[in-house]
Amino acid sequence: MDDIIKVIRIACYNLKKTFTSSKIYIIIILSFMYIQFMLNPVKVFAENVQIGVSSYLFPFLLTSSYSVKIFLLLVILLFCNAPFMDEAQLYILVRTGRRKWCAGQMLYIMILSGFYTVLLILFTVVTLIPELSIEIGWGKVINTLAQTGIAASQGIPISFDYSIILKYHPITAMILEGFLCWLLFILFGNIIFTVNMKISKFAGNIIAVALVFFQMIAEEISPLLTYFSPASWVSLSFLDINNINQYPGVNYALTVMVILNLVLITVSIIGIKTKTFVK
Repeated sequence: MDDIIKVIRIACYNLKKTFTSSKIYIIIILSFMYIQFMLNPVKVFAENVQIGVSSYLFPFLLTSSYSVKIFLLLVILLFCNAPFMDEAQLYILVRTGRRKWCAGQMLYIMILSGFYTVLLILFTVVTLIPELSIEIGWGKVINTLAQTGIAASQGIPISFDYSIILKYHPITAMILEGFLCWLLFILFGNIIFTVNMKISKFAGNIIAVALVFFQMIAEEISPLLTYFSPASWVSLSFLDINNINQYPGVNYALTVMVILNLVLITVSIIGIKTKTFVK
């Protein structure tokens, strides 16, 4: 129990430090501005037809590959200074032990990824005010945009994939999309942390950025390549949710991201034993 408390305190220290840094607020502002830009045409359309929009837009926001890239690049910026080493961290590492310190960093990545995911979901809701409608179902606006070509004619830059509406209840789609985002953000954070620690500073950042842009190559060349492109595993529109094409399915995406995260955490905790740190 004492070890668990130490790990939680390390994560809390990192969170406190993060929220006293201007970087997190720049990321929050940029995220909100981007979501505002993407969803404002939906808000204008709803205002014109005088029908409120239900709050379940987040899964459709991620149908845009640009959204995936923007959010992942901001996640990379969020974790770019991994393994988060400074004088205070060196002191904490010595006092608590290497493995507990490493576990605390991993917990911090998980919590901050969860915070960012929830923040993105909240932004998609807040942006719609005052055209927001509290509904149980998808609502008339989303159904109309998904079943007609109005979205393109109205300059709406996201795709309302009707297969998502047919396959999932709105709340199920929101939870699943949020979970996919959370696992993907953790994966990128763990990649940056592990590679930066094991190889050299910024090596993890370079690999993470390369993975973001590999998405474009994979999706253009062959569906088979998307099985090796983590950035392709987050959109319900792109995943093979109906088992009718060659792209990865939801179960594949969830399983592989969990396994990769566990592998990276294990490698970091084992490798920390021989790592030499400088601030």
